[in-house]
Amino acid sequence: MDRLNAIMDRFALSAPESSRTLTELWNAQNFRGLERKLHQIKGTAANCGYENIAEVASQLEEELRGNASKEKISQYLDQIQDYSEKACSGVSARTASSRDAVSN
Repeated sequence: MDRLNAIMDRFALSAPESSRTLTELWNAQNFRGLERKLHQIKGTAANCGYENIAEVASQLEEELRGNASKEKISQYLDQIQDYSEKACSGVSARTASSRDAVSN
């Protein structure tokens, strides 16, 4: 179980950077790179229990396949960023609490 938690934590800690990469790919109009990174994030988030990130990533994939507006895509990217930052903050806070408990 510790190994699984470590994998989940690693994903959460790297999620904000990954979501920034999505935005960079979108801004550069690198749609192929965006689709690949988005699919990777969706799968990893789902496997690590971050269903909110996986769900928004899945919705964004659908939008990219359709005729979505730039505004709608930007909203999904913002949601992924927000959820990613919350996941990272949660892991950081839990890790800090654990360190504090061990040092006391």
